[in-house]
Amino acid sequence: MLRSLYSAISGLKNHQVKMDVIGNNIANVNTTGFKRSRVTFSTMLSQTMKGAGSPSANQGGTNPSQIGLGSMVSSIDQIMTPGSSQSTGKDTDMMIQGKGFFVLQNNGETVYSRAGAFTQDDDGTLTEPGTGAKVMGHMYGMEKSVDLISTTDEDESKIDWTTLEAIKFNIGENPPYVLSEATKIPPDAWVKSGDEWVYSNPSLIGVNATTTAPSATFDATRGTITVTTDPTKPASDADIYTFTITNLDGKDTDGKDIPLATLTSFSVDSKGAITGVYSNGEASASRVIGQVAIASFSNDAGLQNLGNSFYAASNNSGQASIGGAGEDGRGNIVPSTVEMSNVDLSQEFTDMIVTQRGFQANSRVITVSDSLLQELIDLKR
Repeated sequence: MLRSLYSAISGLKNHQVKMDVIGNNIANVNTTGFKRSRVTFSTMLSQTMKGAGSPSANQGGTNPSQIGLGSMVSSIDQIMTPGSSQSTGKDTDMMIQGKGFFVLQNNGETVYSRAGAFTQDDDGTLTEPGTGAKVMGHMYGMEKSVDLISTTDEDESKIDWTTLEAIKFNIGENPPYVLSEATKIPPDAWVKSGDEWVYSNPSLIGVNATTTAPSATFDATRGTITVTTDPTKPASDADIYTFTITNLDGKDTDGKDIPLATLTSFSVDSKGAITGVYSNGEASASRVIGQVAIASFSNDAGLQNLGNSFYAASNNSGQASIGGAGEDGRGNIVPSTVEMSNVDLSQEFTDMIVTQRGFQANSRVITVSDSLLQELIDLKR
């Protein structure tokens, strides 16, 4: 059987793979953050008809005679060059200008992406809208409420990037108050001693037990109540006491009700720091809410494509180095902008023409080889 048939078949298969890659590139020409791929070919094993001969004093050397057995797909590489920027005007959209990937958590798995078309869900979390994956980073003081007087931000240089949190916007909410039942103490239970009023509650616990006497002291000059107990005594049937102090001389000052502040707007800077503006209708203040985490790899092309514009680290990508934008070679953040696909249609159409011609040429080899075999069969006639 002619070797050319099998060589041509390998050529057809390889050019079909290349055409598949080109088709995928063109299909994602408008996909945010998409990185195109390319196919490279290499030769398969060659059949040696005659080995090489070394030169001698009387005879020159000879080269080996080999017949190739076709081609094979050598690699399918991701071209990680940056795409063009597209301004969207949306506050939650971001673009990495330079190296780096956004860090997201998708169903408990850490993934990476160049697509920065994000949105805010009902819980105030910054997410990828197609999958609901959460954008990860560092949050500043989520347990603290917003002070409309102070605009001092926390020290961004002390961020621990080893522990990431989902970026959220609904921070600074006051915790709910918990109400409980109270027992009112009769006014005559207090005994005045100087500027202090003392309440004593002696009681007996058990048979032949000693008297326990927890006491409370109200300092009229400072307005403080001090409760004194003996921590060495056993507790039984504990009560909750609420102290109401009446008939005290003092100056009455009317205060002003100030509404709680809510997040009215936010902005993202080149370092990925998110600054929120809080207002209660009368005053406003800004503070840094959090900072978006950026991951970098020693070999970006070694990342494994997971779909949904997500990547995962592989054995050849290296471990993720996570930090802030603009640090250690990571790119800066461009707010209200997304990165477009790096697919060049002119390049793809040119590759398509070359691939088509390569496929046609291999098809012609099969046709001609079939004609040769037909000639052999016709020799019998």
